Amino acid sequence: MKPTTSYGGPVSPELFHQDAPGVEIVESSDHNDAVTVACRRLIGVLHRRLLTKFGRLQSEVSYIASRNETVAETERVDLVLDLSHGAATDWNSRADLYCSLGDTASSAQVDERFGVRIRGLHEVENAVLVDGRPVPAAIVDLAVAAVAFVELLRAQNGELLTVVHPLSHGAEEEELWRALFQLCQDRLGIQRGVLDRSSTIPMVRTNVSAVA
Repeated sequence: MKPTTSYGGPVSPELFHQDAPGVEIVESSDHNDAVTVACRRLIGVLHRRLLTKFGRLQSEVSYIASRNETVAETERVDLVLDLSHGAATDWNSRADLYCSLGDTASSAQVDERFGVRIRGLHEVENAVLVDGRPVPAAIVDLAVAAVAFVELLRAQNGELLTVVHPLSHGAEEEELWRALFQLCQDRLGIQRGVLDRSSTIPMVRTNVSAVA
């Protein structure tokens, strides 16, 4: 049976590739298109599927997860792209970072490796709503980073992208990070384990830099 609209007419198949129902960006920016339909769809899935766990965790713990400044001695990347709390002070600045991250991913070479620092589970991105509710900042950052590098991640067997998240405060939060990354890979058709995650910043071959 063909899907129909509320008034009974048929829905064009293209609509499903042009819309992310229930996911809204409520702040204006010249760079909002950096959060693509694929990003918004992924944000919606991650938020809705893990909302119960997020809600329980947030009600039990009121802190904002601190940024982890530890540097991993064994892992080396060419560049660390910083989407974490101090990298942008407003939505327009953050959308600009997302746009620059996409440009970096699109010009990446086969042998390059990247780290992307994201915000924590207890931080909230008020500019993005799912079903009228603000989204955990980590979900937005992770979705944008994963979608930006998705084609390379699908083509490679790992060692391309490490997403650096704040240090977990307990086993439940660590399990939530694991579930978040696993669901992200499953929804994007990426083999599990190809998208690396870490709570320590990888050592870089060049200077650590925010996306500019």
